[in-house]
Amino acid sequence: MSVARTFREAEVGDAAAELERYLRGTSALEKVMAGKATRARWLAARARSVLDAGCGTGDMLAELVAEDGWERIVGVDHNPDLLAAARERLGGDRRVELVRADATRLPYGDGELGAAVVERTLQHVEDPAAVVADVARVVAPGGTVLLVEPDWSTLGVASGDPAITDAVLACVREQIRHPRVGRDLRPLLADAGLTDVVVDAEVHETADLGVARFLALIDDGLAALRARGEAPTAALDAWEAELAADAATGRFSASLVLFVAAGTAPAR
Repeated sequence: MSVARTFREAEVGDAAAELERYLRGTSALEKVMAGKATRARWLAARARSVLDAGCGTGDMLAELVAEDGWERIVGVDHNPDLLAAARERLGGDRRVELVRADATRLPYGDGELGAAVVERTLQHVEDPAAVVADVARVVAPGGTVLLVEPDWSTLGVASGDPAITDAVLACVREQIRHPRVGRDLRPLLADAGLTDVVVDAEVHETADLGVARFLALIDDGLAALRARGEAPTAALDAWEAELAADAATGRFSASLVLFVAAGTAPAR
């Protein structure tokens, strides 16, 4: 099972361990964590309580905890093993609540929390609009809802064989339930009733082939294309060899755009 499909289908056991490995790899990327730290500071300046919906192993929660002024920090995830990892990491902080719940049916009252963040979660859930709607429901009027998602159609890999590259990247996108959700953040917030919506974008580029193969799901896309038998094995082997050679000479490049959007909860 691909990493992306594991995110949406797995609950416990070996699959959860694979998810933890993926999330740890992501958290090792300096620019990714710098973005989380910036967003945590931004949220801390606007609220005293916050929800992280789809908190996983607690990367964003850890950045929130590092900021002063919080009275309550809530992390919600459907996966018990990921929550257990977050609890081991953050369970000593009395401000932190970790709850297993469906993000479309959050166990909180209307307007109970001051802010919320949903980061790299909507791409995997069945109904992104339902998640955003319920997250918006639990945020107090005037509070902030922050969404952070990639647009996998922007994934690019420098290669001398654009046909094979396009075929591999198409297979990557097919592994993800909502590969283009990043471009839909503004309408998702607007449809949930949020106002004053602002959208920004971050380009994440790496020269590390290992990072791209695993975190950018290049291996999953290549494996899917091989399984289909739609491209000659020799061409796929040559494409892999080209990437390895480029990586060895500092020519390899892969990039992905991450969209960041925020809106204000309206008066009810």
